[in-house]
Formats: sequence, structure tokens, C-alpha cells
Amino acid sequence: MSHTLVRAFFDEATNTASYVVTDPETQRAAIIDPVLDFELASGHTATTSAERIVSYVQEHGLGIDWILETHVHADHLSAAPYLHQELGGKPAELLGPYGQLTRDCPLSVDQGAWLKQALMARAFTIGGGTSEIQRSILATRALGLPRK
Repeated sequence: MSHTLVRAFFDEATNTASYVVTDPETQRAAIIDPVLDFELASGHTATTSAERIVSYVQEHGLGIDWILETHVHADHLSAAPYLHQELGGKPAELLGPYGQLTRDCPLSVDQGAWLKQALMARAFTIGGGTSEIQRSILATRALGLPRK
């Protein structure tokens, strides 16, 4: 009996991990939470992170059955459409339409906690300032480093 193999792909820009989960006996796999690169300043997207997954899948001769999104992503764009085009597989969102319902609805997932987290994630980023501003504040105030 073989164990399921899990290979993580870390995207430093979004601090996000994507995964390829493989059944070594069948060589069938699922891709979980793939990241599409996005440059905020220019508004351009790229597939650099997704290409690492494509290379891994092709190098290991894997067949893709599923491309799964486990939650609403406020921190990055999904590369699921690109990977579907390149590797096949069925894209799916695990929460489905009920993941977007609020706590007042009896069909909501986790009493609307997923929706609230997704909506508030962006607000917390804006409210706290950009990553560059936060790093600057930490460097100068907490660590006592000089400004550039």
C-alpha cells in the first residue's frame, strides 16, 4: 500500500502554498489552490508560479483529475483556468454557492464565517497599509533601522 504524495509550491509574493496531491499507484493527481502571478502596479498577470506546477506534473507523468479551490481567495488570483487549459482536469470550488451566504441563511457554510473572512481580508490589508509600508514601519520603529 502506497501513501498519497503531497508536493507544495510556495509563492513568496502572496505567501501562499499551492499543492499537487498524487496517488502514486495510479499517477492521478489533484492541484489545490494554484496561484496566478499578478503585478499590481502594471495590472499584468503571468503564469510563472503555475508553470512550476505544469513542469512538475509533466516531469512525473501525472494525470490531473481535479483543480480545486478550497476557499475564496482575497490574497491572489487563481491559475485554475490556465492549468485546466494546459493539463486538463476539472476545476472546482469546494465551498460552492453556499460559501457565499451570510449567517442568517440556514444553508450557509460555517454560519457565513468564510464569506466574512474573504471580504474582510482585503479591508485588513488596506486598513493596515501596503506590505511595503508595514515593512518600513517595522524596520524604522521596531528595529530602529535608518530610513533609506
